[in-house]
Amino acid sequence: MFDRIILHLGTPKTGTTGLQQYLSETSDVLAEKGVHYVKSFRRGPSHNYLMRLLRQPDKEDFIQRKLNQELQQSSGETAVISTETAYGVFGTSKVLAALKPDMRERVQILCYARRQDLFLEAMAKQKAKNALFDGSLQAFCAHPKQQKKASYLAFANQIAKRFPEVRIHFRAFDRSQLEDGDVVQDFCAFAGLATEDRPENRYNEANRTPSLQVVEAVRNYPFDGNVHRRATLREIMKQDKGDYFRSRDVMPPDMREQIIDLYAKENRELFRRYGDGNVSGFAAFDPARHDNHIGDTEQRTTAEHEAHTLVAAAAATCALAAE
Repeated sequence: MFDRIILHLGTPKTGTTGLQQYLSETSDVLAEKGVHYVKSFRRGPSHNYLMRLLRQPDKEDFIQRKLNQELQQSSGETAVISTETAYGVFGTSKVLAALKPDMRERVQILCYARRQDLFLEAMAKQKAKNALFDGSLQAFCAHPKQQKKASYLAFANQIAKRFPEVRIHFRAFDRSQLEDGDVVQDFCAFAGLATEDRPENRYNEANRTPSLQVVEAVRNYPFDGNVHRRATLREIMKQDKGDYFRSRDVMPPDMREQIIDLYAKENRELFRRYGDGNVSGFAAFDPARHDNHIGDTEQRTTAEHEAHTLVAAAAATCALAAE
């Protein structure tokens, strides 16, 4: 039985994919060092499949038996479950409820989080890529329903109230605050691995974020099903042109600062309750950063035209490959 169980809840654009690849590919070596990456309901590098099954009431007994059996019968100091689909009160509660009480009291939730303006932008782009909403991405970020999801404190407080035996940790996804400026190294330190015991990380390159114009072009393209959409997105990610990939390009500075101000007070409370004592919280907004890019009307029009051309060409390439 493990001394503790880390439930890593990925939030948008916090290095989750790279961390999961690292945990999966080095799982045998990590196990020798006392860190066990749970095998039950792991499909590919993550435990997203676990969340899919937990949404099916008829699977709950099976999940509880299998998951708790592995946690009880395997040995080591730390067990790890990692998923980006369980973040939120519903999903996290489902995972915790699947654990027996003596297992649940060993759980430490770990969330890496971006400042709320960046969280909302990342969520908007992710959902737009999959055509899950119409309208502008700015309007999505400004909607009260979406802004409610960006309240990390409300989430943490509700989980703490439902499961007081569980410890919750929030860390700002800010390279100045991560160990060695890297989320994998930071996670390894949290898991108790000494530097010399950590396998080499081959997944230290962050996934690039498609620009606003590319995301909108993907959303509006008439794909032949979701398989065609996903293949086209993979083809787009192979491109070298930097202008196709941008963060911080959805909101103008005044909107960004309004959102930051909206959460400023509760973020201080978040890190006071659930942060580590030496963590200062989210970095302040710097409007002079070179990657804060909205562009003027002419630049946006040019970017839209190039994005539509890119998506159409990538979609055609994928359609031919599938024939």
